[in-house]
Amino acid sequence: MPFQPVPNTIQCDILFLYFGQRVENVIHVEVPGGVDAPTIDDTAITVRDWVEDSYLPLLVTGVTFLGVEAKNLSIEGGGTSFANPTPPGTGGSAGEGMPGGTAFCISLHTAESGRSHRGRLFAFGLNRSQVSGNQLLVGYAGSFVSALNDLIALLITVDKLLVVVSRIADGVARLEGLTTPITIAVYTDLNIDSQRRRLTGRGS
Repeated sequence: MPFQPVPNTIQCDILFLYFGQRVENVIHVEVPGGVDAPTIDDTAITVRDWVEDSYLPLLVTGVTFLGVEAKNLSIEGGGTSFANPTPPGTGGSAGEGMPGGTAFCISLHTAESGRSHRGRLFAFGLNRSQVSGNQLLVGYAGSFVSALNDLIALLITVDKLLVVVSRIADGVARLEGLTTPITIAVYTDLNIDSQRRRLTGRGS
């Protein structure tokens, strides 16, 4: 697919290693004031700090945090920045981890309806002690939702927005990616999901 600009938007690839497999969570951050090199640096650091303060503590100790790569999507060949983790850089939830192909889906809602305005994040590195049958315990699931809502609020304090990016409409690529601000993170059920791409040797 040819390059498709997403105005005033930075993609953040949050990188981990789990059971020897590289795993990514990808989010998008809109900067209404425009993207420049310092903004890309700051965004990578802000997301890195959120991972370490709010997200990583929920993941099992077998997860290694590799850092955050931020990319400017406004223009082709836009700048990038990498925020390295600070020690210890591992998950903070002691216990046995669920297999790498399992995940918990967090829904990212906007004020708009339709598929173009909804997002999801699949959390991994789940603590087996917080799973009953095929479902997460309510408190553990709520902690993931709270962490994502913390990120939404954190970005607002630095004049940025966590957004959903839509690249296709009615099966046709848009000229520009469409962004919609995420207003709240929720879970719609407690079920464990499957992410085949996260199995060893298959990618992230």
